[in-house]
Amino acid sequence: MSTRNIADFVNFPTHHGHHRSSLPPDNTLVLITLTLATPAEFLLHHFIHTALTSTTPTTSRRSVVFVSFTNNYIHHASGLRKWGLDLTAHKQAGKFTFIDGFSDILLPAPAPSNTVSNPGPGGADPRLYFPAAGLNSLAPPITTALKGKEEPVLIIEGLETLCTLGLGDANEVLDLLTFLQKFSSTTLLTLPTDPPLLRPLLPPPTATATATATTTTPLEHAHTLLLTSLATRAFRIINVEPLSTGRAKDVTGVLRMVRGGGCYVGGDGGDGSGSEGKEQEEGRGEWLFSGIRVFARGHGV
Repeated sequence: MSTRNIADFVNFPTHHGHHRSSLPPDNTLVLITLTLATPAEFLLHHFIHTALTSTTPTTSRRSVVFVSFTNNYIHHASGLRKWGLDLTAHKQAGKFTFIDGFSDILLPAPAPSNTVSNPGPGGADPRLYFPAAGLNSLAPPITTALKGKEEPVLIIEGLETLCTLGLGDANEVLDLLTFLQKFSSTTLLTLPTDPPLLRPLLPPPTATATATATTTTPLEHAHTLLLTSLATRAFRIINVEPLSTGRAKDVTGVLRMVRGGGCYVGGDGGDGSGSEGKEQEEGRGEWLFSGIRVFARGHGV
């Protein structure tokens, strides 16, 4: 089992023949699913690193706007230093903006408006506050950061938190995401798929199950709607999941990429090959939680 780079598995088709790209095509959504046992931070850091260090035919570097509802800037800056990436330098260059939706999301805004002005390169990170006027009031700080950027990549971590905290229902969250996508070149986001959150999608219980076991909560319904709707929109879905055989030594889980419903818009499966609408595995590998190494486990299309 040889060690491979994440980019060997996580890459995307382009409109130029059989070439592959480390970043998704423009105007697409990529959904990254995860579980408590298999976090996906390493994938977010991979995409941030790739966007900020890779060149494209139209621009020297991509810009990244990273919105996190589950961690603060210090947490991710520390993790990305392991990739050799200095986020402070990219912030000062105006190429990276971190929007903190974690620290103060349940606190009232310090000003009458829920928006905060863009502090400029290298300044304090914009923060999101309690959306007293509805989820749409979270949009201005994000759109301000996206406007004027070259081919901006929007990355959202923990979008489901808005439903979990009761700040909005699934449809409101989806409407907010649709609006934000108008200002980004590419959008990537994470969503947990732990079975307790997805009971409405699971097979019905046996006749011996208790009535309590069959009752689903509003949160479970909201999360299921969020997941199924995003899977339908997504160009690609990257699953980070535990091993089906249990945990192995130094191996945390399986990395799998499949086509989402959005890749069939246009009728060719999203790769220009004219393939039929059949979901196929694009890459699969086992990865080490203690690092960013990926071990080959066969290749798909």
